[in-house]
Amino acid sequence: RMSQAKDKFITKFEEARESTEKAMDGSLSSHFSELRSQQVPEFAEMQSWNFEEFGEQGGYYYSARFCAYLESKVGLAGVLQIVKSGDFEGVTGESYQTVYEEWAASTAN
Repeated sequence: RMSQAKDKFITKFEEARESTEKAMDGSLSSHFSELRSQQVPEFAEMQSWNFEEFGEQGGYYYSARFCAYLESKVGLAGVLQIVKSGDFEGVTGESYQTVYEEWAASTAN
């Protein structure tokens, strides 16, 4: 059941992305290409509560990729437990910053 929900979410996300890209005449695609060519933001840069600043750092793009990495580490149930409890270290056994830095290092060109 969890797998079906995940598949449905991914499908809806992709549909929304495609719709947004069409509405922006493909500029979203070039923006993502630009982000992919940049270095992953430092942990501190990803902690901003300023939504514009967060977006400019590539926060939304990289957050989705970090969540996929986190899921590969602790599974979807683990990710949901982190969301519910806020206890990142209790679920992963490592600090948020440590896991983020491991992920960032794994994405290095």
